[in-house]
Amino acid sequence: MLLGLVFWIGLIWVCVTLYRTYGFRSLRWLGAYCGISALASIANFVSRMARPPSLMPFSAVMAARVLAPTILNYAAHFLVAIMILSEFAVLLQQKHPEMESKLIAVLDGINERVETYGIILVSIAAISFALSIAWLAEA
Repeated sequence: MLLGLVFWIGLIWVCVTLYRTYGFRSLRWLGAYCGISALASIANFVSRMARPPSLMPFSAVMAARVLAPTILNYAAHFLVAIMILSEFAVLLQQKHPEMESKLIAVLDGINERVETYGIILVSIAAISFALSIAWLAEA
């Protein structure tokens, strides 16, 4: 428990330091995503504990309960990876302006619209949280 707390405090300190030093625009969106995702994970865990698995036949509702969070998590993780790569591309472009690459240009374009991707990311986390709460209320 204490080690987990030290990890999260250290991670927050590193992120705040990176934000102050380099001004990474996506860090605030990633922080909001992590906060909402943590709440969604807790709600999902509680909903699974409140309703233990039964021996009922597998249904479409059960499939949706399993697949929806998985698909949302994969989409969110993809967006997180793209946002982090775009920040690295901006750093690379700042340090080596003579370097020209189509991939860096694409990632730089993504970084210019980081607010849009951040809103999508936080929305995915909010939908996942809402689904977890809805299923918890069902239990």
